[in-house]
Amino acid sequence: MHFRLVSYRALALILVLVPAALWTQNVQYKVIQITSPFNPADTVTGRDINKAGVLPLNDIKNRPQEAFVWKAGKGTPLTLLGGSCSSANGINNAGHIVGGACPPGETLPHAYLYHPKKTQDLGTFGGIFAAGFAVNTLDQISGYYELGDGTDHAFFWSKKKWADLGNLGGSFTYGTGINSTAVVTGQSDISNDPDPVFG
Repeated sequence: MHFRLVSYRALALILVLVPAALWTQNVQYKVIQITSPFNPADTVTGRDINKAGVLPLNDIKNRPQEAFVWKAGKGTPLTLLGGSCSSANGINNAGHIVGGACPPGETLPHAYLYHPKKTQDLGTFGGIFAAGFAVNTLDQISGYYELGDGTDHAFFWSKKKWADLGNLGGSFTYGTGINSTAVVTGQSDISNDPDPVFG
């Protein structure tokens, strides 16, 4: 089994206008160490949080990785599709989580939509595996699936229907974000020529 690690590199400059009165206020932050319910070591990755401060996370120490949710200072393993692999990538404000998880006896993940006490298997969209990256308030999902030829395709899922989002000329696309009006953001190669730096 394998999960594709997608790397993003970007440089952004954001200008924020702050009232002068706020410059003199002391802002205090609290840093909280998150520990995995599977391993005590620092082996946790995550990419999303909802307004209640709930995080979908992954313990990556062992392969396959294992998904869990962090809420109110406690990590709880996610009971997903019953197999031995899982990832948790996105969460909405209702606490619904998306990612990829293996059904029993399978070694490659299916995309899923998790509600507390229930997980919906979304399948692989005709590919060999799939994973959700983001979910909005309407439980619409963006993510990606991989075909047998090794190419990755972004998908959009809503109410048991899905669509391939196409590409900008290359064979690798990922749907990594979605808003409340189902606008999807992500990444796409612009050609199939190898990158001169990264290959």
